[in-house]
Amino acid sequence: MCYNEPEAQRFAFELPLIQGGTYLGNANGVLGIDIILNEVVFTVDKDPNPIKLNLGFARSADYVLGPATEQNTFKKKLIRESATWFIDVAAFYGLHIQGKGKVRVGKDSVLESTEDIYNVISKFTTINTVYLYVQSNRQCSYNFYGNYQKDGTVNNFTIGTTSENMTEKKFGSKGWPIEEIVNVSSLKCSLFTDNNTSAGMYVKMGFLDSTTEHEDYFLRNQNLLKEDSTDNYTKDFGFTFSQTTDNKSISSFVQLIYEGAQLPVKEIDPETQEEITRYMKDIDDVFGLIDAEPKMKAKSNTELYYVIDQNLLLINFENKAGGQDIATVTTKRVEDLIIKDNDETEKRFTYETLLNNIRQNTGSFFESRSAYSDNSNSGTLSFSKEQNNFYKPEKPYYLQTEVFTGSDGITNIGLSLHVEDGTLPSKKILGITEDENNSLRSIALNNPKFFFKNELEDEGSYYISSEGTQYRKYSLCVIGENQNGDLQFFEPATKVYVTTIDQMVLASEEYSKWMPKISNIKVYTQDETYND
Repeated sequence: MCYNEPEAQRFAFELPLIQGGTYLGNANGVLGIDIILNEVVFTVDKDPNPIKLNLGFARSADYVLGPATEQNTFKKKLIRESATWFIDVAAFYGLHIQGKGKVRVGKDSVLESTEDIYNVISKFTTINTVYLYVQSNRQCSYNFYGNYQKDGTVNNFTIGTTSENMTEKKFGSKGWPIEEIVNVSSLKCSLFTDNNTSAGMYVKMGFLDSTTEHEDYFLRNQNLLKEDSTDNYTKDFGFTFSQTTDNKSISSFVQLIYEGAQLPVKEIDPETQEEITRYMKDIDDVFGLIDAEPKMKAKSNTELYYVIDQNLLLINFENKAGGQDIATVTTKRVEDLIIKDNDETEKRFTYETLLNNIRQNTGSFFESRSAYSDNSNSGTLSFSKEQNNFYKPEKPYYLQTEVFTGSDGITNIGLSLHVEDGTLPSKKILGITEDENNSLRSIALNNPKFFFKNELEDEGSYYISSEGTQYRKYSLCVIGENQNGDLQFFEPATKVYVTTIDQMVLASEEYSKWMPKISNIKVYTQDETYND
């Protein structure tokens, strides 16, 4: 088949689509199959990980994740972390038994029964192996930063088939950040915790057993923490796995998102040179993508990028009763242009969370929070040079502006987030300009994320403007790993300040000052018409 030049260029880097059930051939001897869990649609500057999912990887006859030959200790750690990018082929097909998709053989045959699927994958050597992966702080594996282990020991995990036969050990099989368990029909576990009140866990993949109390697969508060903990472990939680009629276990995969201990970060005071220990707040573990560069090419100079990190993370939303709603989200970064005076434009970056799942208090005396699930695809946005192209959150969300005078006497434009039907928003937004973003990405750190350094010592305190507006002000900093793998705190010499009046939208003055004034809150019923 022939293609003309534009089409050839257009499809040059597209992955081929293969119909389900397509016959690929037979294999003699030993065959390895790689299944990659997430498609990464962006690159990062100076990524120190030696493992690259590029054409060289795809074209290799064989590929081994081998930390033994790597000399740098941190790179060894990153190679081990790369194991979490993949799933064992037996576990992948084993998940289909739990209703995770359909196994097709040929164009028309669909395998549905446990026995049929087991027979097809029975020749894989790991057919009876269950894998347990725990994602933790900063979207890294459990204990990546050494904050999950008891003093004087490496132990941080208990495991057994029942609560009566659990043993204490270090998490991870053979030095990899994944636990392997062979030929079990049930499993009981507990994880290290410092018993902080924000501790939480979400079961992204796996079937909890009937004895584990949970809220739609979220575990927190009394379902996760012991009342009088003397061993610094969570309550036991358990899983069940599929078996054949002759009691043969079938390979499976359990993935947890767990944040059960606070992560300390060291900062050197520039004036006193004394070391200061800060603990990451919930919002400090959310916004990454600081140095992300999209892999795709824009079709023209009238397109702006948006990129998404598909890895889930836990986040809390404070509710009106003083408690916390818990959710899983992904994160998105959007580029936009806003018109300034004299028709000049300002390029801006907006970071936002995209709701995946949420668990909230549902009593009649609580305000309901929006459970709207967001679009989660990366891509480009077209814009016109003749009109304002500033960022707007997708419906049902919208922004409202509020003018207030800050403690420094400067007039500010505060932004707040609202939902069309009047419910509480389930989204966090950070807005800064491109120049401000560049000043924060200027230091080479791995896995950089924004840290919100409160200008007030007490996290619960706030400023009050002369108009009576309550607001908080943060110096925007970055936390990431340096070349030695240690967490490093970075605050630019020229500080970038963001303020918030609702704890949902945090924005710099330069980001907000050119926003058109939006003062009327739009709440409408089903019978009313909504107009932009």
